[in-house]
Amino acid sequence: MVNNKEITVVVSNTFSPLEINRMQKECPDYVTFYATDENNPDMDLLMQADIIIGFFTPEAVSQCPRLQWLQLTVVGFEKYILPGITPRQATITNARGAFGQEVSEHMFAVLLSLLKKLEIYRDNQTKHVWHDEGMVRTLTNATVLVVGAGSIGTAFAQLCSALGAHCIGFRRHIPDDITPFEKVTTLDHLHEYVGQADVVASFLPYSEETTGLFNSDFFTAMKHGSYFLNGGRGNSVVLHDLVSALIDHHLAGAGLDVFVHEPLSADSELWDVPHLIVTPHIAGNIRGDFHLYEAAEKTTDLVCANLRAWFVHEPLTNLIR
Repeated sequence: MVNNKEITVVVSNTFSPLEINRMQKECPDYVTFYATDENNPDMDLLMQADIIIGFFTPEAVSQCPRLQWLQLTVVGFEKYILPGITPRQATITNARGAFGQEVSEHMFAVLLSLLKKLEIYRDNQTKHVWHDEGMVRTLTNATVLVVGAGSIGTAFAQLCSALGAHCIGFRRHIPDDITPFEKVTTLDHLHEYVGQADVVASFLPYSEETTGLFNSDFFTAMKHGSYFLNGGRGNSVVLHDLVSALIDHHLAGAGLDVFVHEPLSADSELWDVPHLIVTPHIAGNIRGDFHLYEAAEKTTDLVCANLRAWFVHEPLTNLIR
């Protein structure tokens, strides 16, 4: 904890002046706030920070020797715990729980677009083609596997179940309240259910254990004509295997918002794969911007609660280390 006076807080200017003012009100008088851009920060300012609030690059954070606490405004923290990035003495917290609505609604929209062939009709529109693309699908009575049934996965399942889908969740620990899922189990049971799923949606966080989880064997085990979505981490999907499953028409469609290598190169094969919707990792917060006002509000609420806790030496929410 910071015990000395004249504490400097540097916050991302993705937050509005009103939101930053809310944060300031949670702090003692000896705390001074400064705002700077995440993409092009004032490094002289950032290097003086005792507390950083935002999604500044790991390289920028690594140059902040005074840092005592890094409050990330995203969920992903993996690069910030690598050796030589965040100073050893610094506490790290993330924004887990703030993006359930934002990411789930985005991936739900992708799923509905695939089910109703909207991406095909959009392609037809750009070509000025009036053509009936035939039968479409519904979520009513569909079986949806949500792999990574945390706050985002649960919000996604709520949307699917509202349209009549039967949702099964997979996570490390099974909660007492499994609503809106009909069943929640651990990831080691995923193979038992994959063959009956109409949709598999992944919201897994990064981990070495799940790298390459969604590979050729997995996609082959999926029901013919089913759909795959990834709004979690890119490392979990073997892209070549997914592309093969789509080209062979084993899968009816897929939607990806996350990738190991970002941005995708202009010559990536993914741009031209049929029945694949690609979005540029914008389902949740990105560096330099919020895409949904409600997500900014929830993130501000979280930051304010942690600021209150920090200055009275109480436990922080979403503590990473």
